[in-house]
Amino acid sequence: MRWFGWGRERLSPSQRRRGLPFQKYRHAVARRRRFYWKLAILGLLAAIFLGFPSLRLALVSRIAERVPVSYEVGLGEDAYASLARNAHLVEDAGLEANLACITRELLKGLPEEDRRFEFRFHILEDSGVNACALPGGHVFVNSGLLLEARSNEEIAGVLAHEIAHVTRRHALCGMIEREGTAALLMAFFGRYNDEAELLARLGSQYLLALKFSRDHEREADETGWAYLERARIDPRGLRDFFKRLSARDKAHVDAGSALATGALSLLSTHPAPPDRVAYLDAKWRASERHDGFTALDVNLPEFQARLRAALGLAAPEPAPAESLDFSPLRPEEPAR
Repeated sequence: MRWFGWGRERLSPSQRRRGLPFQKYRHAVARRRRFYWKLAILGLLAAIFLGFPSLRLALVSRIAERVPVSYEVGLGEDAYASLARNAHLVEDAGLEANLACITRELLKGLPEEDRRFEFRFHILEDSGVNACALPGGHVFVNSGLLLEARSNEEIAGVLAHEIAHVTRRHALCGMIEREGTAALLMAFFGRYNDEAELLARLGSQYLLALKFSRDHEREADETGWAYLERARIDPRGLRDFFKRLSARDKAHVDAGSALATGALSLLSTHPAPPDRVAYLDAKWRASERHDGFTALDVNLPEFQARLRAALGLAAPEPAPAESLDFSPLRPEEPAR
């Protein structure tokens, strides 16, 4: 008699002598087969995720979405406490009020689903032209970046990019990726009791040394640009800032200057996606709005002078006339 292809003739003579029940034998064989199938599927998934980064990113994002925002906020608070102990935050009511004039308008561009995070902005005393965001909403902007900016829109553009890293949960995704494919698969198949156990394995110490991937950078550019447009802030500030940094970084690298790894550290922690400036140029040309932007009510020269005074820095020397760029706007780019 056969049961779905299984018959008593499959029992060995020794099994028959021992009187092994037929049902028990059938279940044992089925368990072995299920084990080998699971092993084969795990191997196939591992090969796919290692060979196809887009699928890996989709899996990481799916796992990150299972992590409650409250756990992510807790990680960010731990990292903030560590950073505040080891770095110098610029605490000046006038500077904070000026920065708030920019961030207040910028946050108006966030859709409802992205307002689950409470954003807090801090000025960090650091000459590096950089900014960073922690999970949960702490955003730091270096004094070097604020002094380098040539317009309020450039500051808003960089901050929009950092806010996008928070809302798209890139730090959390990067931490999960660092655990490797095996951990991703275990999390995906429910091998962790809950997402808090996964976070406990990662630890907040990874956050301060974390660098974003180029895929995350492209998504932050895309999302940040959308925030700027929704807030009616000229999005060209984001493009202009990265364009100037990229050109200066290339010049310093070609000249073998140490500044390429110092003052231009934004490009080291935020690796540029291929053709970033060209991509943002294309977004501007395709944009439906080329005027009617909100004026950010901050006197940037006065703001920068107050920041230099708070840091004890001397006023910069005027730039040589020949280094200034008086080239007209391209025909396809309307004046601001």
